[in-house]
Amino acid sequence: MNNLVWKLLRQHISIGQLTGFFFANLFGMVIVLLSAQFYKDVLPIFTEGDSFMKKDYIIATKKISTLGTFAGKNNTFSPKKSRN
Repeated sequence: MNNLVWKLLRQHISIGQLTGFFFANLFGMVIVLLSAQFYKDVLPIFTEGDSFMKKDYIIATKKISTLGTFAGKNNTFSPKKSRN
């Protein structure tokens, strides 16, 4: 049986072509496996929350005027607590 298959292959395909097909299929399988591994590695980034960006945050704002900047007024935050 194996001999019959080989006879059919030898009639229509050369050894070089068979070797080329083997390496092309091997290269294609490597691409498929690497893409599956990449998908598995990247999936947690899109499904889970970011580990470095927490949802607890504070926004600190301060009104700064152009005139105060040119006059040399200090524009830094002070420890004084004030609520608007």
